[in-house]
Amino acid sequence: PPRSTLFPYTTLFRSDVICLGAKPGADGQLPAICSTPTGTSAVYGSTTGPGPDAEAFRFVADYYGQRAAGVSVLGAGEWSRAYAFVLDGREAVIRFGHHVEDFRKDQEMAAHSSTALPIPSVLEIGAAGDGYFAVSERAHGDPLDGLDGPGLRAALPGLLAALDALRDIDVSATHGYGIWAPDRTGP
Repeated sequence: PPRSTLFPYTTLFRSDVICLGAKPGADGQLPAICSTPTGTSAVYGSTTGPGPDAEAFRFVADYYGQRAAGVSVLGAGEWSRAYAFVLDGREAVIRFGHHVEDFRKDQEMAAHSSTALPIPSVLEIGAAGDGYFAVSERAHGDPLDGLDGPGLRAALPGLLAALDALRDIDVSATHGYGIWAPDRTGP
């Protein structure tokens, strides 16, 4: 399989299952359950072939080992790809991207989390291949742009409360305006 520029790992595939660290048998087929480099039996997720999803599954398996389970794709945005998983028995999200500053800003904003403005805690930020990863507590919800009329009407009071809470954050110790840095300064 091709090697990625995002993560320096090679993963073998069946058409529907990622088999981390597996070697094909004499017949060239991968086993139904594959072994990780640590020798534990596991199947970590599904994919359509080599790519960032497979690399993310492999990274989680290699980095967290048996502490992690149930990796699944959540989606991708402009700056990162997100995956749900269970870490040490707790629901979490790992995101991969090229801009560590964005993850640090999420970490900074989590300090302002409240009932009205729920912001998941960032548990860890680190390097991954030629990019970065961030692990956060998992918060469930639906993207606003995916809601229908009744769903949006139901979400509107919470959205307005979140905007009020955001407005109430004390920014008197910050400098500048516009796109800000993790040290709370703007251009």
